[in-house]
Amino acid sequence: MLGHASETDRMNFHREIQIMKTLEYQAHIVSMYGYIVSKFTPQIVMEYCEMGDILKYVSNKELIDENRDTIVKELTSFAWQISDGMCYISSKGIVHRDLAARNVLLTKNKVAKICDFGLAIFENEKMNEFQRTLLPVRWTAPETYGAKTFTTKGDVWSFGVALWEIYSLGEIPYKEIAPAELQRHILEGNRLQMPELCDKEM
Repeated sequence: MLGHASETDRMNFHREIQIMKTLEYQAHIVSMYGYIVSKFTPQIVMEYCEMGDILKYVSNKELIDENRDTIVKELTSFAWQISDGMCYISSKGIVHRDLAARNVLLTKNKVAKICDFGLAIFENEKMNEFQRTLLPVRWTAPETYGAKTFTTKGDVWSFGVALWEIYSLGEIPYKEIAPAELQRHILEGNRLQMPELCDKEM
């Protein structure tokens, strides 16, 4: 209940509404249909995507039994759709800050739609220390470690990690590295290896 939430929670709730209003409609972003800012029953009414998130979809073992070319074609379609949605978000001066396969939903017609704008901010909006520590470390660009402002360039890094998740059929990025060691691991120049289903062009 927002009535029992902290002032930071209230601020984040209202920021998400403002961001969704700024985004308006785009084919590859989950639409906001409406909202209620009542103190005790706050709600955001969002578009329903029947097939759930892409991470769950690509992790389905039945997908592996399909023809390789068919799988790659579908994964590449998802990649293009996410890219299209993120380009639009960037054009609106918004930084998503939490792009990952779990935050991309699929409609029944397999249209990919970016969702979860709870960590999104307007570009170059200053964040406090608490807000900076909320970032998902496995998807966060190294140049944003400790940063007070963020740009859409950080989302480009997260997009690359999301692509890795999709083409690896739902594997956990850097799964053998402890979260506490991941920042040092990346700053030392280590990167994710190209998944088997991902060709060199991609």
